[in-house]
Amino acid sequence: MTLVQGETVLFAAGDHAALAFPAAEVVRVYNSVTGEEFRPETDLGWTPGSCEVTRPAGSAAPRLEREELYPPADGAVLFPAEGANALSGGPGGGLIRFDRRDFFARHQLEIDYRTEAEIPEPPPLPAGKLPRFRRDGVRRVALIGDSITEGWNATEFVGVPPFQPPYAKLVAERLHAAEMRNFAVGGTGCRHGVAHLDSWLNDFTPDLLFIAYGMNDLLSVPPRRVPGGGVAVGRDRPEAESGDGICADRLHAGQCAVGEYAARRDTGAGEGAGGCGGERSGHRFCRCGRILGEVLRQQKVP
Repeated sequence: MTLVQGETVLFAAGDHAALAFPAAEVVRVYNSVTGEEFRPETDLGWTPGSCEVTRPAGSAAPRLEREELYPPADGAVLFPAEGANALSGGPGGGLIRFDRRDFFARHQLEIDYRTEAEIPEPPPLPAGKLPRFRRDGVRRVALIGDSITEGWNATEFVGVPPFQPPYAKLVAERLHAAEMRNFAVGGTGCRHGVAHLDSWLNDFTPDLLFIAYGMNDLLSVPPRRVPGGGVAVGRDRPEAESGDGICADRLHAGQCAVGEYAARRDTGAGEGAGGCGGERSGHRFCRCGRILGEVLRQQKVP
């Protein structure tokens, strides 16, 4: 039995949410920002062996109502203006809630629970991938992407308990990277990455580059242009070895990919995906979990 601690769920315009693993027992339900404690079964319902959790009638657990999640245009301040509380892209051309502070952290639940599920290990990396990593390890990490990668809504980023760091910081720490640069900009998509990558990496050559776009591209790039949501951006880097890593996170597809740096300028998408402002490239993709798993194994990180 494994104890999962502090997993967050948000009841958004409904009374159903999902955990990462099936819960055998719910130990604690709380909110670190407000300091509130909630009662399992009374404030949170679940079925043993299921990932689904529910908000029963009469529950004191927070829930975002539909009008809070999709605010009306009257009185809305659109991002990136100062005091923004809304973004375009809501249902039917409407708006969706935006917040620079702890609004979402105050409305989510943190759940400690036990699960009998096996926690999966990252699959092994195919032979021949990432030769530099196998030889030298990861020293320098760079990330480009949107607000998720920038750090928004991570409690450390917005300055409230439990001060959980953004995933970019966690990845760099887990890999024991000597230097990490995060070039992510909230509200941007893959075209922004294509336009700015050269300037970002002009004086910084990372061993591992994470590309994490997708959510905002759903609003700005027609699906036929980016069928899988992934984008690989290759740079003119004669020093790059075949197999050096680009990690392109297909956020809305729930998948990751790694491509090869090309020793030539090459902007496009991986196998099975259309270009994002360029022709299809020769990039070969596999899951990011394999990269991280292999790097951790090579560095003997527990």
